[in-house]
Amino acid sequence: HPFDDAEVVAGHASCGLEILEELPRVGTIVVPVGGGGLSSGISVAVAAHGSDAAIWGVEPTGAAAMHESLRVGHAVHLPKVDTIADGLAPPMAGTLNHALLRDIARGVVMVSDAAIVRALATLLDDVDEQVEPSGAAGLAGLESGQIPITPERPVVVVISGGNAEEAANRALLKRFGADSGQV
Repeated sequence: HPFDDAEVVAGHASCGLEILEELPRVGTIVVPVGGGGLSSGISVAVAAHGSDAAIWGVEPTGAAAMHESLRVGHAVHLPKVDTIADGLAPPMAGTLNHALLRDIARGVVMVSDAAIVRALATLLDDVDEQVEPSGAAGLAGLESGQIPITPERPVVVVISGGNAEEAANRALLKRFGADSGQV
């Protein structure tokens, strides 16, 4: 399974281990959430190493299966998803991933597609990073103000995804008015 599998979660835990290796005092880790494989893997690694870093997931409002799963107490299947962040759009949360995030993460916040595009614009124009919309969701969550941070400790935003195409991103920026600062 692409995300609801113990071996997939264990593989994604390597990202959490790398974060802890580079920043042992990390206070907050923000991770985009689709089915929950990456976020649950990072959560498991952080918990296994005794870190008190707060793990926060971020989902698009139009594909918030994990947020809804955490709200109702079990993994759900959405009747429909609608988001520009197609890498975060499985219509269901993984059962294993839900259980791990429920027990370890601080929560999953939701962001609009417009917020994702604003974060995409920031990454593209201010940091010179070409990422797909799914990869910008974590920054959108941080920028939304929904995630509490400890100012004296480092914050990590995981930027994931490998389907970044500059022409497609520029089209999104134009569609949402981000190319002219209107978003």
